[in-house]
Amino acid sequence: MHYELRNLRHFVALINHRSFSLAAEAVSLSQPAFSRSIQALEHQAGCKLVEREQKGLPPTPQGQLVLSYALDILGKAHELSEKISRINSADRDMLYFGTSPAPAAGLVPRTVARFLEVQPQVNANFVVDTRENLTKRLMAEEIEFFIASSQSFELDPNYRIRQLQPRTWCFFCRSDHPLAAQESVTREQLFAYPMVCSFGVRNLVLQYSGRRDYLPAVECENGRPLLDIVMQSNAIGCSSQLQVSQWEGGKALGLHQLRPADISPDLEAFQIRDGVVSLRRHALSPQAEAFIELLQAMDHEPSLVGRGVDTIGI
Repeated sequence: MHYELRNLRHFVALINHRSFSLAAEAVSLSQPAFSRSIQALEHQAGCKLVEREQKGLPPTPQGQLVLSYALDILGKAHELSEKISRINSADRDMLYFGTSPAPAAGLVPRTVARFLEVQPQVNANFVVDTRENLTKRLMAEEIEFFIASSQSFELDPNYRIRQLQPRTWCFFCRSDHPLAAQESVTREQLFAYPMVCSFGVRNLVLQYSGRRDYLPAVECENGRPLLDIVMQSNAIGCSSQLQVSQWEGGKALGLHQLRPADISPDLEAFQIRDGVVSLRRHALSPQAEAFIELLQAMDHEPSLVGRGVDTIGI
């Protein structure tokens, strides 16, 4: 009996997502095409593999068995592909990973620069994308891991998370904004202006607004455009705190951090957790393990913060 790796990969996605539509989206297929793939696998097995009539699409006993073998087969296929690639690249090793825009603004390029010094035989290839698209690339085995906000993956047994330093969040405006001269501001004053924020703090802004139907004027995954909007308007920015010195040198950028006087201590103390996300079923390559180890070490190194360089959210 012949089983297609593609069909096995789709079946694993279905069990992970418990939804035909969500699983189809995760593997970048239309739902009809995804359904045909599952039906083809069931035809090959000669039995039903999921209980379509039950909530959550639980696997049948045969489906549990297929899932167990599928995870092992896909893991071995990935390992085989890695080893063949290593042989094909002769004395060079390949490293494929992804990162969301926030880590790509500072920590990741600093780590890559150091990594090339200590691992000159490695060719690094990384993509900057949204967390949702990085997850799809990970499931499609296009990358070994990615660096992004990790909260939504921490309770999922399919993922392995290696935590990085948490980041705080803040409101900011341009230095000549009408609110910049005030020692503290109120919620009413802040929300009198358009709000632009990164995706990672959207729910925090919603909670602070006190309005269930509140929507920011602009939302963006990448912090650089948010800074440009704030610098050229009266908009208020909200994002995680990262250094802006990597672009234009601290105060020269002309941004001012706003300090709300009426925010709750719990909300103000909330931290955004970034992490390195990988699939638990796949062993990482030696070069990936070495890079992650260096990334975590550099994440704990003293940075420009605390050496007289202002920080602001991006």
